[in-house]
Amino acid sequence: NPQAGLTVVNTDNYQGAKMATQHLLNLGRRSIGLISGPMVWWEAREWLRGWRDCLSAAGREAGDSLVYNGDWRAASGEAGLIALMETRPDIDALFVANDEMALGVLRAAHRLGKRIPEDLAVVGYDNMPEVPYFWPALTSVRPRLLEVGKLAIQTLHSIVEAKRHNHELSTPELQTLSPELI
Repeated sequence: NPQAGLTVVNTDNYQGAKMATQHLLNLGRRSIGLISGPMVWWEAREWLRGWRDCLSAAGREAGDSLVYNGDWRAASGEAGLIALMETRPDIDALFVANDEMALGVLRAAHRLGKRIPEDLAVVGYDNMPEVPYFWPALTSVRPRLLEVGKLAIQTLHSIVEAKRHNHELSTPELQTLSPELI
């Protein structure tokens, strides 16, 4: 969670959620749910905010009945789709906050007789290396974690060098990289 006075390097998870949700809207989906992680995670709150803002801007419903809070594991993605379909059988798309939970969604969809993407479009998050091997292959948001790590190391190195040479430290800053839809 970015805080004043701290240098932070991260991915724009809010924008990533908007990208995923907008992609589903562009596919013509009408009722888009969200399977997120626990709301104690800053990232989960950012995904919820991006999903809600995107749907609201498009004049679509973004209420709590379309949201399920998972725990990052595939089993919670499976449970999430089943729970959402019980209360909201009109859901025709899901943004899932990580690819592992999306894998559980794909399994549950198969068990429920839902065809992906014909009956239910799914977008995951992380773009983990196994995504192309999911069946069907999964659209995912790539958070560019390798680039975030490199930038974080470079930033830390600059801070250490400034302290080592008794130079004034730069003002703490928030460095945010944009994710990509894959």
